[in-house]
Amino acid sequence: MDFRRTDYSANKYAKGIVYRFTDSTDEIDLDSFLSSEGNLTQADFDELKRLSDSIYYEDQKTEKRNTRKNTGLDGFEEFSCALSVPSAEDVYLEQCDQIEKEQNHRDRVSFMYEILASMNTIQRRRYVLHVARQMTIREIAEIEGGVSHQAIHRSIMRAKQKIASFIAGHQNRGAKTGSLR
Repeated sequence: MDFRRTDYSANKYAKGIVYRFTDSTDEIDLDSFLSSEGNLTQADFDELKRLSDSIYYEDQKTEKRNTRKNTGLDGFEEFSCALSVPSAEDVYLEQCDQIEKEQNHRDRVSFMYEILASMNTIQRRRYVLHVARQMTIREIAEIEGGVSHQAIHRSIMRAKQKIASFIAGHQNRGAKTGSLR
């Protein structure tokens, strides 16, 4: 610490009382002090000078005690990832979001299985081949052999109707119970 630049040293080694501000430094000497009020004496000035020295000294000690414990972050670049740890709140909210996403996924999968279970085996097989595997109606007819493409088309259309009615029924139940999916 450069003692010549501290408030304490400036006040201690000056003949007057030094007041430092951010943009200027003022010094009140004995003559200015005595002329400010008629009833002030040299003893009053000396007492005020001693008191200001004491205050500046205590401030300097406190600042030194506090700032010597400060450590700069220079040289800690390799630890930057350790210094940027998410807050507990962020971790908690992320976990809540993940749990909600997983629950929504489980609900959708369960709903899909309910829909597929509402179809008979032939409708389910034909619907899955047409929608999931993106096969044409004629390709499905060829695989099943001896079944007309019109029969395949009617079967897939009935499966789509079942899905639409199942979804409508589910939405009506959800509106009555207040649950959403």
